[in-house]
Amino acid sequence: MVLRRNPQGRIVKGETVPDPTSPVTASFSSSGPSVMTPDIMKPDVSAPGIDILAAYPPDVPPTKGGGDDRSVRFNVLSGTSMSCPHVAGAAAYVKTFHPDWSSSAVKSALMTTASKIRDTTTKGGPSGLEFSYGSGQINPLKAANPGLIYEITKDDYVNLLCSLGFDESSYPEMDLATSLPETAYTRCQKQQRNILRGWGCHYPLPGLPVTSEATGNP
Repeated sequence: MVLRRNPQGRIVKGETVPDPTSPVTASFSSSGPSVMTPDIMKPDVSAPGIDILAAYPPDVPPTKGGGDDRSVRFNVLSGTSMSCPHVAGAAAYVKTFHPDWSSSAVKSALMTTASKIRDTTTKGGPSGLEFSYGSGQINPLKAANPGLIYEITKDDYVNLLCSLGFDESSYPEMDLATSLPETAYTRCQKQQRNILRGWGCHYPLPGLPVTSEATGNP
């Protein structure tokens, strides 16, 4: 190494190299389909969460295992907690175009405009690739003008819970009262169970599981 009095450095222009295998679902990420409601595809959305340059608390060592007394303000991290800020920022971006939209409308826009994911984590599994990644990776630019949004209210969620067999005795702390007229269901009724499920819920991503019994195939 040659020491100089006036050392100099050079920063070159970065280059973007497309990855034909991306985006993919991380091995540690949750995947669908939903066990409780297979007729509603899960997860809702996906976002970048691998090797993200993120803010970091300076009083926490950047590496684990001890012996590291460094203090940094930024670190490269991976996890679902890294995806969350991306989704929050995308939601805020959509909200600037539609300030009167509700949270469910913004969520709907993000879900219906998401792009396909190359899922390799469930290959050969019973869920199948197309039902494992939900709506896909968010696309904020497209979400600003989705063309169609699904508005969902508390009543829709209550009806969904009732159709799955939940009631006040299952979760006493849960408020299952709705704002529907008294002529409609205001509490979980026996008639509601196992008839609506996800199909009666205005959810942006309905699914239709098909079994061999339903198709008549062996």
